Amino acid sequence: MERIFKDVVSKLRVNQFSQINGLKQGTNPGITDYLLSFSPIENPLSKDGYYAYLDPWEVDKKFMKNGPFTRRLWGGGSMKLYSALQYDRVYFCVEKMKRIRETSGVVFMTLERNVLNKIGTFPILKELRTLAYTNVKPNISANVFLPNTILESGKLITTIEFNEENIIKYNILSSNPHRIHWDKNYCITKEGYKNIIVPGPYILQLATNLIEHYVNFKLTNIKYRNVNFIYPNTQLSLCCDSTLKIFWLSNKIKPNLIYFILNIND
Repeated sequence: MERIFKDVVSKLRVNQFSQINGLKQGTNPGITDYLLSFSPIENPLSKDGYYAYLDPWEVDKKFMKNGPFTRRLWGGGSMKLYSALQYDRVYFCVEKMKRIRETSGVVFMTLERNVLNKIGTFPILKELRTLAYTNVKPNISANVFLPNTILESGKLITTIEFNEENIIKYNILSSNPHRIHWDKNYCITKEGYKNIIVPGPYILQLATNLIEHYVNFKLTNIKYRNVNFIYPNTQLSLCCDSTLKIFWLSNKIKPNLIYFILNIND
């Protein structure tokens, strides 16, 4: 089933995002600035505050055997920009289910989203996003997600720290109702976190804006992974490899603890 959302990439919203994060707003929206738009706000919500139509059992009844999943997370995805977006121009976002699979009790749901000038035309932007559903309690993974040779030669770009106020402001800007990003009591009592966590889209949008400023060109083809969740006030380092193709967010104090990885594709 396809869903179509009509919206604009609001210059005001992107400007507010830039102000919150101390960024300079570009002449045109960046590849991830569209994440502030095209939210399915007219759809009902599940108990976790996220959109019910994205519950796995709504897609395929076989997933009802797992029971309601206690946690859903933004696992990663890719974005490809074919031509520049423009502020305040009306676009159509066509969303469809790309695939859904279960591995070791975790369900991975991948959505495909195409942003179009008009229905039936070639996309301006194509996005794949993967949501993960699990009953495993939250745990920071100590896995080393990048080779030591890359980590040891990595260059520091800047440091980042997400605070609770800015997380709440981002939820408002992006119309993100997921309770793990604003309801601390729910996070602790229902999902087992110690606090709210930073939204995956916020991590992605801020990282890409900082990367674009550093490399001095617009990103048009990226792939990324959220490999660990991030609590507010965690001190983070944004780093890159020598080729300027691999970027990651790591713990400032424990640099081998990685939260987010982004690859620039040719």
